[in-house]
Amino acid sequence: MKKIMLILSLFILLSAYLISCSYLRSPDVKVLPEYIKKVYVKPIVTSQFGVETKFIEAIEKEIIMNGRLSLVNTEEEADVIFIAIIKKYALQPLIYNDDKNKSQYKLSIKADISLVDKNKNVIWEEQDMEMMHVYRDYTRGPISEIFYDGMSERKAIIAVFNKFSKYVIRQAVK
Repeated sequence: MKKIMLILSLFILLSAYLISCSYLRSPDVKVLPEYIKKVYVKPIVTSQFGVETKFIEAIEKEIIMNGRLSLVNTEEEADVIFIAIIKKYALQPLIYNDDKNKSQYKLSIKADISLVDKNKNVIWEEQDMEMMHVYRDYTRGPISEIFYDGMSERKAIIAVFNKFSKYVIRQAVK
């Protein structure tokens, strides 16, 4: 009986090991075809003034760091076009301090993002993608400014767009 239990437990351990190895070593699924080498980042569509440049900077930085694609200046030069439409920009206060001032916020941005080739074929897209960042407002009160335990809305915007760009490159470009 002990021998059967030993063999059974070894079999279970070996099975678990083999399953985990195949999971860890599975090849990445390539979304972008190999012929796509150049990308153009189209101006971002949004009703929120000033955030489009931060999004463009974040996605271009991530494309450069990834190294799979090169950036071009016009749609005509590009093999694929990055298109983003910001559908929602919400800054919501979460916590108020003793003086009834807002001290912590949640910034939430929702966007439709797609990669479209020259023939207008959608290579990759995600609708209603939402990223958020919770942050403490350092512009309120002298203690926060001294110890810098928070950030401004502008820096929170950058943090959210960095999340967007890392996700898009990881999912679509690999």
